[in-house]
Amino acid sequence: MFAAERLRNQRTDFRYLGLLGLLLLYMFLTGNRFSAFFSFSSFFIIPLAASIAADLRDRRSNVPFYWVVCAFKKRDLIILGAACTLIATIMAIAIFNNLVNVRGSEDPEALSRFLERLLIQPSELGWISYERVFNFGQWQPARVYDFLFQMPLDAGRNTTPQYLMLETIGEPRTYEHIAGGFQFAGGFPEIFFELFGPIYAWPFMFGGGYIAASLTALIIKSAIRGRYASAFLSLYVLYGFFVMYIGGMLNFATTPTYWLKIAALLLALLMEAGLARIGLTLIPWALVPIPFYSRLSAISESLKSKFRAKAAQ
Repeated sequence: MFAAERLRNQRTDFRYLGLLGLLLLYMFLTGNRFSAFFSFSSFFIIPLAASIAADLRDRRSNVPFYWVVCAFKKRDLIILGAACTLIATIMAIAIFNNLVNVRGSEDPEALSRFLERLLIQPSELGWISYERVFNFGQWQPARVYDFLFQMPLDAGRNTTPQYLMLETIGEPRTYEHIAGGFQFAGGFPEIFFELFGPIYAWPFMFGGGYIAASLTALIIKSAIRGRYASAFLSLYVLYGFFVMYIGGMLNFATTPTYWLKIAALLLALLMEAGLARIGLTLIPWALVPIPFYSRLSAISESLKSKFRAKAAQ
């Protein structure tokens, strides 16, 4: 709806931005993990590409990243860069504070642990998997498939890190971590090479990327055309690929509710395409003027008119 306001009225409706802020604050207070913030923020940002695409449809260019210059002012890019820098700084300080102050400031290896946590741990599973598959040729597709989809340690969670942990730190430690509710991060793209080998993994990764890109394009096109049911349901089908990219999760495809979402999306696509032929919409969305912003806009126009009159005099 935030994107729809930009598309139809060229106006920023801060009510939806405020709702997003309240939702993120609620998730922070209730202890949600990174994936929740990532998914909700992505769901909010993706449809904004529709407004950018609509603004640039008559100003196309082959120059790389030309759309960035056209869609954003220099001030916007500076603000975005400052926000990203601030977030990265806060995350680094939080990790360092956790290792130094929370876990004991007398630890002489605190700095080395901080560097390990920041630079090594996020890629350690991937590096060990790379050595196992590419250097030693130790990939067993039948065993990996059986673990991921049939006999994991905890079928209710992401099974990919469970397998990579089992191959990296051994059985006793893996069982101990999983039983305690702890699981390593990582899994994409290494799980594809563990499952399909160093050669056949590439077409599967390309296919997954193609589907994810198609769903993203469907969200943007549906937002522009006013087919909001298709845009909404596409987001939830795309979410499965989000968790695949975040943590290599593949067992999302075996969940019955995920296939219900796919069926609902297909039904919405058929219904909205049929209704569009006769000029109707499945979800009518009438954007009414906001009283406060209407008064503010009227006052602004009045001031502009007075200023122009004085300037003319």
